[in-house]
Amino acid sequence: MCVLRASGKHFDVDTFLKKSKLKPCLVYHRGEPKSQVKPKKYKWPDSGINVPVGNASFENYRRQIRDAIQFLIKNKTEIKKLSKFPGVESVALDFPTSHDRNKFIQDYFIPTELIALSCQLGVELRISEYPEPNEKTT
Repeated sequence: MCVLRASGKHFDVDTFLKKSKLKPCLVYHRGEPKSQVKPKKYKWPDSGINVPVGNASFENYRRQIRDAIQFLIKNKTEIKKLSKFPGVESVALDFPTSHDRNKFIQDYFIPTELIALSCQLGVELRISEYPEPNEKTT
């Protein structure tokens, strides 16, 4: 599922969320453990939120794009506030995809409508490629 990510070293996420209509699936604070398994080793370098943009799966990239366009249009005002909120250093739409080693080439089409909306709102575009679930990672 595509996620809107916002972060910054001095981003006061709690203050932002008190007045925001955005509903995050993850809220984290600088210095908190990233993992319960190794809480002392992995800590968040900044504070931030992740907001679900839709519910399309990794495999359904085109649906993620449609969801993202609708999300940006519906939440324009909130995203502008987020982009300009003190301490926010990065706001990005992150599109997860699966890497299929059996394909010669994988391309990801980004429509101009999404590019224009993201530029207007100060939102970066990211594509995060993950290994296929049955693939071993090193």
